[in-house]
Amino acid sequence: MQYAGRDIDGLEATIDKHLLQYIKLIKEKYVSVDSDFRPMDLARKSSFWAMDIITDIAFGRPWGCLVKDEDVDEWFRSMELVMPTAIRASTIPWMAYLFSVPIVGKMVMPSEKDLTGAGRMLGIAKEIVYNRFAQPEPGADRDMMGSFIRHGLTRSEAVTEATLQM
Repeated sequence: MQYAGRDIDGLEATIDKHLLQYIKLIKEKYVSVDSDFRPMDLARKSSFWAMDIITDIAFGRPWGCLVKDEDVDEWFRSMELVMPTAIRASTIPWMAYLFSVPIVGKMVMPSEKDLTGAGRMLGIAKEIVYNRFAQPEPGADRDMMGSFIRHGLTRSEAVTEATLQM
């Protein structure tokens, strides 16, 4: 589904809010002085910033990486570990088939019951979507998920879209 961002009230203000949090984090924790060198992994912090913006726009609440200055629920760590293998497996037909076998998939694929990583994110996405569909007006929220629901996504489709957003 395409999304243009037109039906999010205060889209720019949301981005500005996270930019100010990012700057505050740098000023408070990573500005070095003569005797105190404070290195910062710019790529990691930028990823935190992007994740918080995306989740705030998508679901009306940020993931919280910037405020905590950490890889909340080890999402980034798990992606660094899993993605190279997943990419290889998806390009080799017999491996892709193997992962589609239910018993194999249950052993190696993320589960919404996981406490960290992609499984934890899947669980949160399902929780957000199920809570939205439990509301009297599921599409009332002025974020991406609300827009998707207003445009006819089913609960199952919304879960898939939520995980893709992240």
